[in-house]
Amino acid sequence: MSVMLELYRRRFGDRVDMSEGQVAGPCPFCGDADRFSMLPARFTGAGRVCTIHRVPGTYACRACGRTGDSLKYLTRAEGVAYSEACRMLGIAGRKED
Repeated sequence: MSVMLELYRRRFGDRVDMSEGQVAGPCPFCGDADRFSMLPARFTGAGRVCTIHRVPGTYACRACGRTGDSLKYLTRAEGVAYSEACRMLGIAGRKED
């Protein structure tokens, strides 16, 4: 299971709906109950660092418009420091990346 998905499921528990590779549920940014979706295995749309290191996972909220990849999810939604997020994802990212 992806780190991003594991943390999301830990936060929202039974409010997370998983079907056919897509995850839906509450938005960790705006709190909307059902407009957030996550594709934990998707590479398309990932940022530079995740693309280089082949770290899958993207998310989007149709209510607040926030989008991103696994690295952005960890730093923005979970409040993890950039260097710690890189460590959690098993990549050697630098802030300049």
